[in-house]
Amino acid sequence: KNIKPLMSNNSEDEFEPITTAVIIADSFDYRFTPITLDTPRCLIPLVNIPIINYTLDFLISCGINTIIVVCCAHAESIEDYIENSIWNQLPDLEIECIRTPYCNSTCEALRQLNDDYEGMIQDDFILVSGDVVSNMYLTVVSQFHRKIRKMDRNIVMTTIFKKASPLHRSRAGEDVTIIARNKETKRLLYFNDDSDKPIQFEYELF
Repeated sequence: KNIKPLMSNNSEDEFEPITTAVIIADSFDYRFTPITLDTPRCLIPLVNIPIINYTLDFLISCGINTIIVVCCAHAESIEDYIENSIWNQLPDLEIECIRTPYCNSTCEALRQLNDDYEGMIQDDFILVSGDVVSNMYLTVVSQFHRKIRKMDRNIVMTTIFKKASPLHRSRAGEDVTIIARNKETKRLLYFNDDSDKPIQFEYELF
C-alpha cells in the first residue's frame, strides 16, 4: 500500500522545527510510593541512571535547545541534580528549573508557569513528563503540528498516543486509557484515563 507521509518533501510544506520543551518533573500520583516519598520519580535510577537523563537525551536528540523543567514535589532535589549534571554544561543547551510547589496537576503547573513567568515561552513547545524514555523522531510531529495549525488557528495542541496491547510489558496494568478521534481530521473527540470514571460516549461521536 502507498502510505502518505505526515509531511511531503516539498520545501513549501516545510516548517521550522520546535526547539523548546517543557518537562513536568512530577507525576501527581502515588504509583511509586513509598520510593517517591523521598525521591522524585524522575530521579529514580533506570539501569543506574536517573530517568530524567533519558528524557533530556531524547529531547536534545530531536533538536531541542531550550528546556524548562517544572518542579513541584522535591523541587530542591531536582534543581540540585540538574545544576550539577552534564546537561547544565552543554554550550548549546539552555536549561532552567522553575518551581511550582503548590500545583496538583499538569494543567495547574502550566497555568502557574504562564502567570508567574509570562513571556518565557513565546512559541510552540514540546510538553513531556520527567520520566519519558523514547526514541521517537519529534521533528516530523512538530512539523505536522505547525502545518495543521496554519490551516486552523484554533488548534492549540497535538497529542501523541501509542497503541499497545493491554498485556504489553510497557503498559501499566491499571492503564485503561480510552480515546476516540475523527479518522479524517485526526481531531481528538474523547479521552478517558480514569478507571473509576464511567465510560460515556456522546451520540454525536458516531
